Amino acid sequence: MDTYDKLHGLISRAIWCTFDSENKPPDADELEIAVREQLQLYLHTSLSSRYEELIGVIDEDAFTDSLVKEFWEKRAVKQTDGNFLFSSEGNEPWLDDAECNGEITWHYWEQYRKYLDEDLQWSRSVCDAIGRDTREILALTHDPKDIQYSTKGLVIGNVQSGKTANYLGLLCRAADAGYNYLVILASTTNDLREQTQKRIEEGFIGFRLVQDEKDRRAYRIENVGVGDGVAGDFRHPNPGTTRDDDFKKAKMQAFLNISAKNVKEPWIFIIKKNTSTLRNLIRWFRQQKRGPNDRLFLIDDEADYASINTQYSKDKISTINCLIRDLYLLFPCRTYIGYTATPYANILIDRDAEDETHGEDLFPQHFIYTLNPSDSYFGADEVFADIDEAEDGVGRCKYVRFIDDCIPPTKKDKPVEALPETLKDAIRTFMLASSIWNLRLAGRPQNVTMLVNVSQYISIQGQYRRLIDYFLEDTVVPAFKLYGSKPAQIAEDNSQEIRTFRHIWDLEYNGRCEYSWDEVFSNLFSVASRIKTALIHGKSTDNLEYDSGNECVIAIGGNRLSRGLTLDGLVVSYFNRNSRSYDTLMQMSRWFGHRTGYQDICRIWMTAESAGWCRFIADSTNDLIVDLIRMQRKGATPREFGLKIRAHPSTLMVTAPNKMGAGELKRNVQYDGKYVETFALLRADDAIDANFAAAHRLMKAMEDGGYQHHRYEDEDGYLGELVSDVPAYLVEDFVSEFVNNDADSKCTVSDSVLTHIGYCRDEGSVSWDVLLAASDGAQTGETFCFDGQEFCYERRSPGVKIDEYRLIIGNRNKVSTKHPERAGLDPDTLQAIRDEYEQGKGSAHHPSFDYLCRQYRKRPLLVIHHLDVKFASQAAYERACQKGDNKHGKLDGTHWQATEHKPVIAWSISFPILNIEKEVEYVFNKVALENMYIGEDGYDDDILVDKEED
Repeated sequence: MDTYDKLHGLISRAIWCTFDSENKPPDADELEIAVREQLQLYLHTSLSSRYEELIGVIDEDAFTDSLVKEFWEKRAVKQTDGNFLFSSEGNEPWLDDAECNGEITWHYWEQYRKYLDEDLQWSRSVCDAIGRDTREILALTHDPKDIQYSTKGLVIGNVQSGKTANYLGLLCRAADAGYNYLVILASTTNDLREQTQKRIEEGFIGFRLVQDEKDRRAYRIENVGVGDGVAGDFRHPNPGTTRDDDFKKAKMQAFLNISAKNVKEPWIFIIKKNTSTLRNLIRWFRQQKRGPNDRLFLIDDEADYASINTQYSKDKISTINCLIRDLYLLFPCRTYIGYTATPYANILIDRDAEDETHGEDLFPQHFIYTLNPSDSYFGADEVFADIDEAEDGVGRCKYVRFIDDCIPPTKKDKPVEALPETLKDAIRTFMLASSIWNLRLAGRPQNVTMLVNVSQYISIQGQYRRLIDYFLEDTVVPAFKLYGSKPAQIAEDNSQEIRTFRHIWDLEYNGRCEYSWDEVFSNLFSVASRIKTALIHGKSTDNLEYDSGNECVIAIGGNRLSRGLTLDGLVVSYFNRNSRSYDTLMQMSRWFGHRTGYQDICRIWMTAESAGWCRFIADSTNDLIVDLIRMQRKGATPREFGLKIRAHPSTLMVTAPNKMGAGELKRNVQYDGKYVETFALLRADDAIDANFAAAHRLMKAMEDGGYQHHRYEDEDGYLGELVSDVPAYLVEDFVSEFVNNDADSKCTVSDSVLTHIGYCRDEGSVSWDVLLAASDGAQTGETFCFDGQEFCYERRSPGVKIDEYRLIIGNRNKVSTKHPERAGLDPDTLQAIRDEYEQGKGSAHHPSFDYLCRQYRKRPLLVIHHLDVKFASQAAYERACQKGDNKHGKLDGTHWQATEHKPVIAWSISFPILNIEKEVEYVFNKVALENMYIGEDGYDDDILVDKEED
């Protein structure tokens, strides 16, 4: 089908260039006529000899419909410009004058822009946004003509949202502006570096070096991307690396004989974050005898990985961080820009950290820029929008399916007995999705991929690969060989496996896509005949090059699938990993990205806990960007933003402890606009009794005071009894009397919270709303009384990390359900919040609903939780003991019995956004820091680093 694909590409490009989106868009008839005319040209004229194998075979109507639909989908994609904070200290505006004075000609940028537009057929809106973003980012750096300067910045973009496309455009602009040394730090593995090299060759360099098969020392030039179709010589940068070769020792020694000053165009190096490679490049740069006209433009991809100084708390510098700083200091005129989707670790770098030899750390002191993905981006907002309802047993998630039959192995030598049934269902769903997509493309070749990420251990990955191969070869493929060519009903009648496929079809896609079971079934044999597995880890010889353009691959791996690697046509993911930190968990989310034309058929298998953590970090990151935009309007600098993020109560939970220090840690915390709750409680009877007494004293005071109260419920259902205008001193009394757990990592120690309550009172918050949270009675028989009425306790399950001293509520550090932060807001305010939230959902970064509640809230909200902590059933208890939670492990049955239940009091507080800049000192003890670990104490033999061999 290579000829079919080539024809489709030719006609698609011709149509795209004809109906450029700057011109008046075509009407439907005009577009269809143009496609058919192109088909006539290639199939029914003298040109048809090139495509004679398609004559009489190709369905011209289906081909036309497919191409027309694809045109409108691509053209409709929109993207808006990003936002930024910057420090003007020592950096004057320069780019406007340079353009006006004719000092810059955008040769490389316009070449890349044309490539995006005509070859990749990206919409005009997206190309324009990339153009404006990259120009703005370049403008935030120093004028390259300056004699000496140092710029450090950070660019934040969503996982798999187009960061590479952006920094590729930025490289083009930097080359046009006069930078003559361009270096890209492309993660830590050969496959990721090679992938980046390929993208840069296509978008910037314009050619690749292909090794001669007979003489391995000889190379030929093959034009690609921006250089494809160019006749004769053309302007191009000078590559110091190839797809096959990083800047290894042999290359460095060969380059020692080259004088970089003898070339007019810039040098570009795409290297791994590897100690040997970095040292080789540093040595070559030192040999070049750099002069005043030499300028370094250094881009650090995945800047929160390997680049962070993880030894900072020990007054040391980790090796990669040290070498990056050394490389940066080689040039008097230098710019460093980090790119990441999980920016916490970068923003939390100590701004004042400096070493006499290696200079300042990599804090983005000059600017922080956030990119907006296009509206075709399939991200956390869509994926996890409905997981709370699904966890509560209300409905089924649109995209996420929960894994409940598999716990990741904690030891590399533990045998995997059999494939989980959920994984078998995921494989069947992958094949169904592939069939649907194939129908939508009218048979045009397309790569499709399934991701299986279940362990960091190579031995475990290998076992899963063998079991998947056996399942395909012994069960799936034979069923389709026997019955795939028969009518669907006959196949169902004779094959249990085909009946299982039909069952999965009914669950996942029946009535949710435009095709019938019979149509999809007719394509399944083709899918089954080309499906294969690939094992992706450091010792595997498999690859994901997608050579045929029509691959159907199940990619099994671990950490190497977790950062930067693009999986073509990823439609189904099976993710069952312990993850040490939230940023690592999100970076493993390869299922995010642009899914134009097939987003609705994507499915993701993961545990409910992992989905909850992903939702938490996505909301936290969105709220971080919202904070950045708010601070931009105030003219704040990156330093001020870094201090604010450092003071966020959730910060320590969001990034890995080894990136922040260990042991007892003192930190200034800011509670303004934050939600905190006591998810870890003391089990001692006297502490529990004291907390009940504190709650009952508050309730009695509210009864005696005659404060207005009413039953509160919203679209999520019944939440409890809401008491309004409660004096702040009553809340302060309750919090001060509550016996808290000092190992709680959500910043709920009484003294700190009370200090901020005092700040709120100083700002005029002299009264509070208090929600006595309750259930509808279906979950528990425990009750409490308030003002003559009886209310039912909420039921919560104990977390598996429970021990003899601590009672953990659930496994997600979460007490509240059903969004109680809405309580106390009047109907008009709630409607305004809903309207703003719905309007924002179409944008790239928008605040969570709860964040907006805090923004609109006039009074703080205290939620008192009467909890009956117990397992829902004997089966749930046994599952916790035998399988546990995929992050925290199994429940130790000696700390909790099957029939045990414990009524306790917990609380949550929603502080409104009052623009209180004051902070309070908070001490995180060793236990609290340990609680922030989510699993996986370290990497094993699938560590995401390739050793450099000389």
